[in-house]
Amino acid sequence: NNSTTLTRGGRVYAKKRKAKRAQVEEVVFDPTARHSFLTGFHKRKVQRREHAVAEAKAYERQEKLDMRRERREQLKDQFTE
Repeated sequence: NNSTTLTRGGRVYAKKRKAKRAQVEEVVFDPTARHSFLTGFHKRKVQRREHAVAEAKAYERQEKLDMRRERREQLKDQFTE
């Protein structure tokens, strides 16, 4: 039908108007949380580094333990032969 084709745009504009009315009027920030976020970049960076160092230490320790276990198993196999 030609009239439905020609009036389809009205629905699109109505949808846009409805979406525009549903927008948020004002965004409110908590001043203390905003301040701690804006001033805490260095602290978070240091925390990330400390976490990475701790992870690396744990990984190295585990690798060392695995190597010792493998060496013990090799020596054990050598003596059983």
